[in-house]
Amino acid sequence: MSERMEALAELTQALPDFPLMTYEAPGYKEYKMKGNGICRAWDVLTVPGIVSITDWFAQGGDQFPTHEHNEQEWIIAESGEMTIYYEDGEEFHLTPGKQVFHQPGRSHWATFITDCRFRTVMIPSADYYPSPGE
Repeated sequence: MSERMEALAELTQALPDFPLMTYEAPGYKEYKMKGNGICRAWDVLTVPGIVSITDWFAQGGDQFPTHEHNEQEWIIAESGEMTIYYEDGEEFHLTPGKQVFHQPGRSHWATFITDCRFRTVMIPSADYYPSPGE
């Protein structure tokens, strides 16, 4: 093993153990999907009245029901494939790195073609999103 690999192994062993995310963890919520699935959401950053940043996981084949927000929403795909649909017929197919931004009051829903991880940014912050105080 090279010196660099040995140094990396030594440093890695010195790292503290990180707690596992549990269902009781602060800033975690589950949302019922159309069908049998559950969409999971974790708070990344919430600044009340300013911004909510949330990481999400949804299973392929699930559909997030139609909804709208009072906030602006920016959706960024991190892995998998999903499609965002709007009541006016517009749709966006998202794959890793692709994103969509919509204004408040625009009804939309999502279908998850494959297992998906995505991030949302709500401006201003959304009180109903996961937050560290939950």
